[in-house]
Amino acid sequence: MTQRDAVAAPDVGFTGTARKTPLQRLGRLTRQNPAGMFFVGILVIVILSAITADFITPYDPQSSSVNVLEAPSVNHIFGTDSVGRDMFSRVIAGGQVSLYVGFLSVAIGMVGGVILGLASGYFEGPFDLIVQRVVDAMLAIPPLVLAMALVAVLGPSTNNALLVIGILIIPSNTRVVRSAVLSVKQNPYIDAAKVIGATNVRIISRYVLPNVMAPVIILASVWLGNAILIEASLSFLGLGTQAPDISWGYMLGVAGRRYMESAPWIAIFPGLAISLTVLAFNMVGDMLRDVLDPRLRLRG
Repeated sequence: MTQRDAVAAPDVGFTGTARKTPLQRLGRLTRQNPAGMFFVGILVIVILSAITADFITPYDPQSSSVNVLEAPSVNHIFGTDSVGRDMFSRVIAGGQVSLYVGFLSVAIGMVGGVILGLASGYFEGPFDLIVQRVVDAMLAIPPLVLAMALVAVLGPSTNNALLVIGILIIPSNTRVVRSAVLSVKQNPYIDAAKVIGATNVRIISRYVLPNVMAPVIILASVWLGNAILIEASLSFLGLGTQAPDISWGYMLGVAGRRYMESAPWIAIFPGLAISLTVLAFNMVGDMLRDVLDPRLRLRG
């Protein structure tokens, strides 16, 4: 190869293929999973709408007007509720609480599950036995029943619902992380790290944790949708968000049931917001699985 050819040659890696820019990788991902990328866009819109709700809502979501139970129109595209509040503004504002509960509860559940799963899978022994029996007991109870029982003890509020949902996430995450850790522990580099005197903390943080993060990320994306659904269920039953706060489940439970027949838009639009957001998180979780699973990645 001449000097001119070397200069003109593309930047290639050891595999002989040209390195792709982030924009090229994004384009390839869009072609491989267009449905997943579509729902990523939906999630971006939902999250940005919740963040900027104070600026983009056309009306104050808490202020009443004389337009009581007005059907969807040009002035109120989602209609108004039983006291004249604009439903479009309330749906956007309700996303703040629903997403707040979803993200924070999943963060609590993921952190707790990862810590317990790492310790249980790495050290095994009596600690592993106790943790797994507690996990089995919690998984044996239907999640919504357990959530209702815990909220009944703590009292109905947004923060209590958030904490309870985080507790519900811990057992399943612990089980997944433990299984991944048991698999990673069989690799020779773990034995090599022990031979050279690496501490348990260093082995876990540097060699074990990075190799179990892919299933954790996938599980977190799925639990985000489930957390929003559980919060909506608790609020629908009067055990979650309380006035004057607004969430999608609260809107369904308070006025949605009462005016389901006479003003169905009061229940339809919060229900659609819940359904679309949960579906988007689940679809994004499937896309992340395809991207992060090395077997599926090599197949593509």
